[in-house]
Amino acid sequence: MASTLDFIEVKGVKIPFIFEEDKRLPIVSMQVIFTHSGSIDEGKSFGLARLSGKMLNEGSLRRGSVGFADALDARAIQLSSNAGNETFVIELGSLKEEFDTGLSLLSEQLREPNFTDQSLEKVKTMALSDISRKEADFDTVASEELKAVLFEGTPMAVPNIGTKKSIKAIKLSDIETFKKDHLILSNALIVMGGDISLIEAKAKAQSLLNLLEAGKKGKERHYEPRKEPKESILK
Repeated sequence: MASTLDFIEVKGVKIPFIFEEDKRLPIVSMQVIFTHSGSIDEGKSFGLARLSGKMLNEGSLRRGSVGFADALDARAIQLSSNAGNETFVIELGSLKEEFDTGLSLLSEQLREPNFTDQSLEKVKTMALSDISRKEADFDTVASEELKAVLFEGTPMAVPNIGTKKSIKAIKLSDIETFKKDHLILSNALIVMGGDISLIEAKAKAQSLLNLLEAGKKGKERHYEPRKEPKESILK
């Protein structure tokens, strides 16, 4: 079956819904994509969007990170969140018979994310380690410096992973504010497919989306690259 573009209306907001049915395997997958919610929308808190994704991956407050991970593994459910330059994406995939359990765990995660000081310190340590590792990779250093030259003075000039200084400065309240302001219906787009009917898929997606606030849609952003040549040499 070809992909279908439809809409779901939740709390007065029309949300694009892309669907493709495929019965060859008994699996169902879903992506909840939030536009205007990537690294270029995080202000001066560089790395906040990506760090927020890592924090959401820490499970729920009730189960903790280990308990939540065990609940996913027991049913072979894949659930992850990540942020790019322009979008924040939550991905869920499982066997058809376990998809409702996956939706239930995702709902629990969205209602009561494991946003604690302990989790924040953990993901900060991992982020700082990742930054340090990339500093020893010549290709990464060259690529990041090229972007810094091309898009100087804009959010595109800073890697979406952030800097050591910006990561250390991020607080738990920043993570909570980012989730509240960006993971909203007005920014949402649903992509869903697998061994499931369109009617059933829309009903399940709508049930999940009811957890979110309508919010205010983010602004489109566009950044022009540098017009004049500039040389930057790093040793």
